[in-house]
Amino acid sequence: MGNYSEYNLDPTQFSFLNHFRDNWRAIAAEFTQFTETSSAEERTFADEVLGPKSQTLKTRKKGKYSAFGILFQGVFIEEYILSHQIQYPHYTSNDASQRALKLRQKYYPKLSELIVDVNSANDRIFRNVYFGTYHPGLDIKLHVNNHPHMNRGYLGLIVTDLHGHISLWHDQS
Repeated sequence: MGNYSEYNLDPTQFSFLNHFRDNWRAIAAEFTQFTETSSAEERTFADEVLGPKSQTLKTRKKGKYSAFGILFQGVFIEEYILSHQIQYPHYTSNDASQRALKLRQKYYPKLSELIVDVNSANDRIFRNVYFGTYHPGLDIKLHVNNHPHMNRGYLGLIVTDLHGHISLWHDQS
């Protein structure tokens, strides 16, 4: 597997990711705990306040992808909400910030700790951290984020059924 290109990057160039690789089970367990034990109000809040508002993920159908952020522009989402005094239809900036902090502390203590540790040791390398969920019927176009300071890309994927079977977009017959 030594054939690396701009599309298949050598993972040894990104040693800061080792912390996440070594702790993926704990991070997954935190996400599972949230999805299985959070209240309807907490899930609605995560969708309305912590979810991305831009259309950076290009999909063919609406409602096939959901996400919510923990870190945005290098700061935890609750700090970002306050510093920019973001207004929401159902929450004041202070209320949204306090709720976001409580949610992060309750459900994502390990992930939060990893973000702080990696960013402290690596000149705040992580700018955005989101949990994304692909839902059945998802069809993502092959695309990349053309940003000079960020590595991010999406392989064209299609989630074909409830069991999470995924096929590559360009492999469709």
